[in-house]
Amino acid sequence: MMNKTPDIKEDNFVRIKGIRTNCVTGEEKEVIVTLEKYFYMQPLNEWWVCIIGGGVTGFESFKVKGCDFSTGWLACGGTKDRWDKLYIPADQMQKLEPIFGVGKNEQR
Repeated sequence: MMNKTPDIKEDNFVRIKGIRTNCVTGEEKEVIVTLEKYFYMQPLNEWWVCIIGGGVTGFESFKVKGCDFSTGWLACGGTKDRWDKLYIPADQMQKLEPIFGVGKNEQR
């Protein structure tokens, strides 16, 4: 089991826009997504970003190190008639780099 320890700085959370596609109708709508950065202690010892509000499954996350913030992120691919699709556009991901970028997080 992984031990998740949140960073206690004020920039721990950020809200950005995403595009959610309804799994039944295919209708797209803009949604506000809240993300949190956190540090997985053992066994990973790495920084991660997780959607904590506005997500689809509650498990959407990515590892900060190696993330290309200049591209979009398909947070949830969706499943027909079961799970909506959630996409974070590139312009929104670019807003995350100054807050969650590797250089900033390596200062832990």
